[in-house]
Amino acid sequence: MSKRKPNSSKKPAAAPIAPAGKKRLFYMLFGLLFFSVLAYLIVAKGKSEASAAGQMGAADYCKTGPAFASQFGLQLPVAIDLRQQRDRGLSIMEGRQGGKTLHLPEWEQAGYLGPHAIDRKGNIYVAPAPNINLEYNPPEEQNKVYIVGSQTGKMEKYLDLPWVSPPTANNPFGVVGLTYDCETESLYAASIAGSGFKEEVGRIYRIDLETKAVADQLEGVDAIGIGVFNHPGGKRLYFGSAREPEVFSIALDKKGNFKGNKRFEFSLAAQKGGSFDKGHRIQFLGEKQMVVKAIEFSYSLIAASNPKRNIYTLNFDPATDKWTLLDVQESAF
Repeated sequence: MSKRKPNSSKKPAAAPIAPAGKKRLFYMLFGLLFFSVLAYLIVAKGKSEASAAGQMGAADYCKTGPAFASQFGLQLPVAIDLRQQRDRGLSIMEGRQGGKTLHLPEWEQAGYLGPHAIDRKGNIYVAPAPNINLEYNPPEEQNKVYIVGSQTGKMEKYLDLPWVSPPTANNPFGVVGLTYDCETESLYAASIAGSGFKEEVGRIYRIDLETKAVADQLEGVDAIGIGVFNHPGGKRLYFGSAREPEVFSIALDKKGNFKGNKRFEFSLAAQKGGSFDKGHRIQFLGEKQMVVKAIEFSYSLIAASNPKRNIYTLNFDPATDKWTLLDVQESAF
């Protein structure tokens, strides 16, 4: 298993990206903000509206809704609700207005949850994330990944990720980002466990879902939001820095392992209407759009519990290999 460290060379200066300000984005953003409350919508079956195999776009295009949803009387499509406003842990909601909500007591076993990802079988992967206090999320339990089986709805621990160094009260976080790649059957997990205000010792892990083991890792990176994009030049994993309002990417090989050095993509603070917040969630829509949900983040529970969110929508230009800002919207969720 290879262990890669990012290139320590200084990144290029962040150039502002001019927003297009197109009114046609209103309805798309309304839908996006609605489902950001519910987390990301899970497609009912088959391919999502993202790219198909070999095409440019989101790499998790094959994800499907969990089979157990219908067994509990829910209509597909359904969505993951990780707002933690009513129940700890996981809730599943029907996508339709006024739809049913499913919450099983065993889904509270990992305490409050943060990131999630869904695979082609409808298995749901989640990771704990402290919320408000550490009563249900002790730091030593935060570097784990759990799975909710598509067929049964049973939640169990999937993998303990290795610590770089023991957790501290100054940083109670472990796994803060998850994403899935259909073609390599890889689950990527971003962890900031062991990092401090001065020490950046976080890792991004590639978990091989066939072997249920860590196959590769990128070291020395504190990333929170992550997402895989089928780039015209090959797969790239995009990630939002936990320390700066910037988004980077790194190339992936045919197996999904990391190759080369990380590359600076853009600064959120440099955008018109942007802020000094961090890319907390990254999602790709269709073939050319990236949506970044950003939050204030400073390794403290107070900042992480702040409900304010900025939603950045960007468009990819294959000719220039650049992302251009389309719009920024503020959300209370």
